[in-house]
Amino acid sequence: MNEIIQKLLKEKEERIIFRKKFINDVLNETKYDASNITFLTITINYPGPNKNGNIVKLIFEESIRALKINFFKNNIISLKEIKIKNSVGPVKFIAARIDPQNLKKITVNIEENHYLGRFFDLDIYNYKGEALTRKKVGLSARKCYLCELNANLCRRLQKHSYEELKYYVKKQMENYQKKQKIVEENFIKSIEIIAYEALMEELSASPKPGLIDKLNNGSHKDMDYLMMKKSAKAIKNFFSMFAKQGMYIAKNNTNNEQAMELLKGIGLKAEEEMFLSTGGVNTHRGVIFSLGIITAATGYFFVKPKGREELLSNNIAEIAANWLNGITKNELENKSICKLENTHGEEVFKSYKVYGARGEAEAGFPSVIQYGLPALKKAVYKYKNLEKAYLETLLVLMSKIDDTNILYRGNISKLKKIKALARKTLDLGGFKTEKGKCNYNKLIEYMEENKLSPGGSADLLIVSIYFYKLKNILFRLPSK
Repeated sequence: MNEIIQKLLKEKEERIIFRKKFINDVLNETKYDASNITFLTITINYPGPNKNGNIVKLIFEESIRALKINFFKNNIISLKEIKIKNSVGPVKFIAARIDPQNLKKITVNIEENHYLGRFFDLDIYNYKGEALTRKKVGLSARKCYLCELNANLCRRLQKHSYEELKYYVKKQMENYQKKQKIVEENFIKSIEIIAYEALMEELSASPKPGLIDKLNNGSHKDMDYLMMKKSAKAIKNFFSMFAKQGMYIAKNNTNNEQAMELLKGIGLKAEEEMFLSTGGVNTHRGVIFSLGIITAATGYFFVKPKGREELLSNNIAEIAANWLNGITKNELENKSICKLENTHGEEVFKSYKVYGARGEAEAGFPSVIQYGLPALKKAVYKYKNLEKAYLETLLVLMSKIDDTNILYRGNISKLKKIKALARKTLDLGGFKTEKGKCNYNKLIEYMEENKLSPGGSADLLIVSIYFYKLKNILFRLPSK
């Protein structure tokens, strides 16, 4: 027993030495003012000698997730992170750009209000390596798990047996897992709802150039509003499946190849349901791919959040891009060389070297991040009307992207003409001016006369709407 205690004490000392080195390394590497850098160590308060068991691992991972969510919500920038593990248990060192007192208040709030917070040990240090205790910021000391007295006093007096403490931890974990299951189920359902809303709100926005809407069928003879609505309803529940699978991938550290196989399986089933509902008409294949991969990436992000709130869409799109790395080479470049039977997207790539939906997704949805979402936010403020905001966002996307649907049905000169008409409508003031409205009608006439449809732009509008709605439903932590 003495040897075990000696080993634990030695490794605690090693952890302190490592923390000091971590602080020095960050200060030597950073370009920021040292006084505005705060250092945090995450450890777990767990009774008994086994500091690396499954329960400790689960609590430790949840403490990191809870902290990252608060970083995200408070736009805190993490500068450097290192995780180590020894007999004393796992520990994570984080350097962040924030005032120490502000971060201390955030971490105390997590410790006090998260369902597992009493097991989290979130210690704050300034750039000098000085600990910022609760007392120093005018807060009361931590309480015991069981009796609500001062935790340090109970520990010194050994008021509770190891068996009592262990049983308490076990029951708390069981209750937490029940609560977390409800949180996750609600999150998955919320993703399905906003994905479906994005589909339906894009569909219903009227009038649209060349696309189906509530008023007419645009350039389409094989489908109408009711068919599109039926198709959207048929694939609705698959977006919750994508989100759930994304969570599974994150929890199990699934590699990219396996992740894509899992997601592809869901996508193929969604396509089957779509074709069943439409009698074989392709209404939503493109958006099953784009919104499917994004909802899966959202599920992954829910489990492993990172970054700042202002960059939410970027971070989720980056996850999708990571999964899809190499897709254009494997499915477009190599396939076109082999001259196998081609899809519409592959035909367009063969003729114009435009990568379409695959290239957009593999690059992290730059058209959504750079054009669609910013345009939508601006248009919502401009019009105070979602329908007009959606139509203007569609125009922005049409003016920017090389839409493979237009190229497949038309050619490069017609694509240029459409992009110019969309740009001119925006330059004339959009739906705020009579000239803008008049030019928009010319765009609609041109699309329908030439039987052209900006389906690629419509799919990116749907993803933009999804991201616009996403922020309000992302994180709900299990509380007491």
